[in-house]
Amino acid sequence: MVAGLPFLLFWTLLSVIVTPVAIWLAARGDHRYREDSEEPALLFGRRKADEAQK
Repeated sequence: MVAGLPFLLFWTLLSVIVTPVAIWLAARGDHRYREDSEEPALLFGRRKADEAQK
């Protein structure tokens, strides 16, 4: 029992709360996210435009 809840229920609730916060923090550290710029379209490590030219 943790905080009056069974451990697995506590663990699940904690993960539901912590995961979005962690994703938000990671996104804040991404310079493309902060600049609100488009991400390059990659296809297996190459740009899609390069694939279209072949």
